[in-house]
Amino acid sequence: MEVATINLIITTIIAGIVAYVGVLQYQTNKRQQLINEEKFKLDLFDKRFKVYEATKYLFTQILQLGNIDLQKIRKFRLITMDAVFLFDDEIHKYLEKEIHLKALKINNIVKKYKDLPEGSKKVELCREQAEIVNWFRDEYFKLQNVFSPYLKFKVWK
Repeated sequence: MEVATINLIITTIIAGIVAYVGVLQYQTNKRQQLINEEKFKLDLFDKRFKVYEATKYLFTQILQLGNIDLQKIRKFRLITMDAVFLFDDEIHKYLEKEIHLKALKINNIVKKYKDLPEGSKKVELCREQAEIVNWFRDEYFKLQNVFSPYLKFKVWK
């Protein structure tokens, strides 16, 4: 056999090995891409679920006590502050404009009537507090439906 033929055979074998390694590398990269996409979904799920849990916790506190202290409202706000990046505007507005503001309002109402003597002003504030607590009760049963499109793995929003 000639040297040129041997070089051609060796070059062909090396080219085959390089092509095989390239195919393996491509498959590995595809798998890694799928893993990264799934990890992204899981990380997003974790962040969204924390917001859901914080919301549920705030609701249960208000429903159990008829009030919520400022510390818990701040904690809720801290956890849900990034919701603007995790959910649609609809959820962000719901957390900010509805839940957060109503929690602050109920806290302020309780502070106001706490030291008031019995009378029509106190009764009015208690009625307002009851209306807000009822709103939280009604919304509590809707929470799962509001958040579920963002927490299901089959359908991602």
